[in-house]
Amino acid sequence: MSLVNEVFAAWGNPRAAMARRLDAGDGEERALFYLMVALTIQAVASLPETVMLAGQAGSPEDEIGPLTFASFTFRIIVGALVMYALGAAAHGVARLFKGQGSWFGARLALFWSLFSAAPFYLLAGGILAVALVLNVPVLVEGAWILGIAAQLVFLWVWAGSIAEVEGFRRPFVVALVIGGIVLVVLVVFAVTSGGGSGIA
Repeated sequence: MSLVNEVFAAWGNPRAAMARRLDAGDGEERALFYLMVALTIQAVASLPETVMLAGQAGSPEDEIGPLTFASFTFRIIVGALVMYALGAAAHGVARLFKGQGSWFGARLALFWSLFSAAPFYLLAGGILAVALVLNVPVLVEGAWILGIAAQLVFLWVWAGSIAEVEGFRRPFVVALVIGGIVLVVLVVFAVTSGGGSGIA
């Protein structure tokens, strides 16, 4: 099965998709590939939002470019560090519930889940860009809804993936625990990055 088809399959049955990634022998370099591609897509998807916020803040036009580049770089570099920390935290919590996985397995589950949700982030960013160019407010709301959908897809895939790598039987319970962790991390990340509308 191609990687694109695996992403589609992960939306419907994340646990089975994760099992196939493990059977395929994905290693650290593959996990890093998933992470960097996902973060790059998210950073690209966030560019319209960055430009919009800079305009609302009254930033001069000649400063929007550097601000956009800084935001793009920040999301990738800091995002990678946050994701590695989040993967470790997830495995640490899983061990409290007698998880049977490994530190690497938890990272792979997280990075793969972020990669699987990336198309939704990109679509949200694309719709926001169209909304800003054509000045269609209703599309801004549509982009926001898609951004929320991307977060939910990420959470769903992550719950099934980490349930697979840690040997849990009930992904729903895992989703609740992970949801709490994600909420805390997202709040911290939002505060350190100066906030935003949460589209990507």
